[in-house]
Amino acid sequence: MARKAKPKYIQLEPAAFLSDEDFQMMDATERGIYTTLIFYMLCNNGRIKNDLDGIKRLCNVNGDFKPKWDSVKSKFYPKRAWLRHRRVDYELRKARERMQTAVISGHKGAEVRWGGHSNPNSKPIAKVSKGKVSKVKIKKSSKRKKFTPPTLQEITEYIQEKKYNVNPRKFYRHYAEADPPWTNVKGRPVKCWKRTMVKVWVNDDEVVDRSCRRSGCKAWGVYTSKDDTGQVCWWCEAHKPKQKTHLPDELLNPVGQTVKEDKRSTSDKVNVQRKALGIK
Repeated sequence: MARKAKPKYIQLEPAAFLSDEDFQMMDATERGIYTTLIFYMLCNNGRIKNDLDGIKRLCNVNGDFKPKWDSVKSKFYPKRAWLRHRRVDYELRKARERMQTAVISGHKGAEVRWGGHSNPNSKPIAKVSKGKVSKVKIKKSSKRKKFTPPTLQEITEYIQEKKYNVNPRKFYRHYAEADPPWTNVKGRPVKCWKRTMVKVWVNDDEVVDRSCRRSGCKAWGVYTSKDDTGQVCWWCEAHKPKQKTHLPDELLNPVGQTVKEDKRSTSDKVNVQRKALGIK
């Protein structure tokens, strides 16, 4: 029978000891015996010889060892001439699985590196020279999409769709008539004209809804008016509001008059009413 591989690194969780009620009830000597045997099992493929004298010498306990061992041995289970521990078996099994996974991934990497003619003992090359990385980056950057100048119609449709307060003809002439064409103020080429419009030409205050105020009308607003709350409303050519007729001053003055407040006391008001009725 083939001997199992001995893992070099094993996970150890302190909480597994501290959360165990039996471990909490052990004294210092019993805890020393228990942890010592656990560590020896982890280094010896999960088993230790079931020999009381050998375990006593291994744990280096002075005095009467049997009472201490009786409270600890319930944590282990015998198998033939050996003592084993269930949590140790579990951790060793997980460690062997991790080792096997690492070996398989190493073989796959070697096959990719050497084209299927890999040696089982060969190791994959993990490091890549900086020169190769830089060449790959240069190739990726060269595949960038080439800039295509937009037409005036495309710019107009985009501004109307986003409802920007930008003059499309002015935007088009600014970049199309530049030297060289479609370069910014610093002389650098424009890579995306939509992003340039948002960053340079559009402010937060200029992004307004210029669609027609008429319900169901999707035309572009060209006339403005203000509602009762003072908000600006946009109207298209077909639905622009009619101009209101201005009332003459003779009709506006009575409307603007206010009733004077009666500041007399209550007793004075009563006396005036009694006098009007002829009551003394």
